[in-house]
Amino acid sequence: MPMPPEVGAAVGAPPETESMRTVAVQADWPALFWALVVMVCLTPLPLGSIYPWSWGLLASGVGVLLALWSIRVARGLQDVSVGVASVWFLVVPFFSVAAWVAIQSSSITPASWHHPLWSSAAESLGEDVVGSISLNPYLSLSHLARLLSYGGVFWLSLQLCRKSQRARQVLFAICVAAFVCAVLGLVAYAFGFGAILWIDMPIDERVLTGTFGSADSFAAYAALGLLCVTAVVQITFSQRLQAIFGAMTREAFTAGDDGRVRRAKPSLFSTEVWRRLAASVSWTDRWLILAWVCVLAAAVATHSRVGLGSLAIALLALVLVFALSRSLRRGGASTVAAAIVLFLGAAFLAGGGRLEKIFLDIDADAERQRVYDLTVSAIQDAPVLGTGYGTFEEVFRFYRTSDVDGYYAMAHSTYLESVLELGLPATLMLFAVFAGLFYLTIYGIRSRGRDGIYPCVGFAATILIALHAAADFSLQVPAVAATYAMIMGAACAQCWSTRHGTEV
Repeated sequence: MPMPPEVGAAVGAPPETESMRTVAVQADWPALFWALVVMVCLTPLPLGSIYPWSWGLLASGVGVLLALWSIRVARGLQDVSVGVASVWFLVVPFFSVAAWVAIQSSSITPASWHHPLWSSAAESLGEDVVGSISLNPYLSLSHLARLLSYGGVFWLSLQLCRKSQRARQVLFAICVAAFVCAVLGLVAYAFGFGAILWIDMPIDERVLTGTFGSADSFAAYAALGLLCVTAVVQITFSQRLQAIFGAMTREAFTAGDDGRVRRAKPSLFSTEVWRRLAASVSWTDRWLILAWVCVLAAAVATHSRVGLGSLAIALLALVLVFALSRSLRRGGASTVAAAIVLFLGAAFLAGGGRLEKIFLDIDADAERQRVYDLTVSAIQDAPVLGTGYGTFEEVFRFYRTSDVDGYYAMAHSTYLESVLELGLPATLMLFAVFAGLFYLTIYGIRSRGRDGIYPCVGFAATILIALHAAADFSLQVPAVAATYAMIMGAACAQCWSTRHGTEV
């Protein structure tokens, strides 16, 4: 990929196109942005939008917003803030996966590609049955609609969040949504309520499930919310400190030995700095701190080992990467990477093997491990073509053994489930999308200055989702996937400097 000279050879820049060099002159439509934000922030309420009617509303709404945005672009009322050529390494693998799911659901593929159960059904019925690669084409197409809706959320966020103010509003809105969900969950957890708002919830007295009905899924959502709250707190107080430093610098003058007047530089450890900071605290600041505490308390109350473990690592990554971002911009990528590795290693050793227990011995229940083993066996029967996107539940019933008692609609491992459903080649293309997002956030961390916190949030969110997906199905929950997509859209929109894009 082309690299501008100022970036350096360690991490290349995404290709710069004419759309990225041209400053947008057309004002966008605020209603479009806020409709997207409200739509995504409401997804956690109906059990994480896992029901067809709830995720269907999300998919339909995103489709309408994409159509409105496209019409405005076609009529010259709105510019394309980030061109396709600038994010081709995301667009190509994403639509390759989407195209493959469509092929899986089609009956025009060679009969030798079709799942063997189609021929078994034909023999049982004594008549020809039109088959496909997917064991259930309807399920595959419905999951394709969900996948495309997540891509739509990302694309709209990418286009509408080139201004840093918009990116901050996205993070703040997710803070509010996570706070509301955390409070509702904590109240239901404390008093044993069987319903949240008007929705009957499968309340487990032992753990907090929030508005999701699943402790692990809520832990993933709360973790994303906590990353956003942490970022907003950092933005708020760093701006406040900059204003205080500026005021104190203007107020204080000292005369040197040469008679020249010099400005005194205030220290972060000065009592006066902290006095002024405390005096400037507003009700919004207090609310942010309260939100941080409530969301963290709700996440802890889930008792989700993989959720808390991935949250701890993601928060650590967010703090470290942001703190060391200046070193990254100076080209000290190897030094920063080594520091992060050493810190994580020290945390691992200090934790007495807790991280190993979380991520290597994912569940003490032998049944969960048995499910993983059976999933691997199913993968071996269709390693290239897969069984059809979204068909895990359909396929697993044919491999299930008597020693598996629980109900498993999902594999509790996004990696294994993706390989089973999509096949290995398509899964690698899907993972290439996440690798591209990770790459883009690293570039943003290295290229941005004051707004570098946004790529840092995207960097940490990707680590969080990657770790959590190893032992759960967080990305299969529409509320988690849509929220992650909006965060990444806003974060990636801030990965280019003003020289390469619209005004921020």
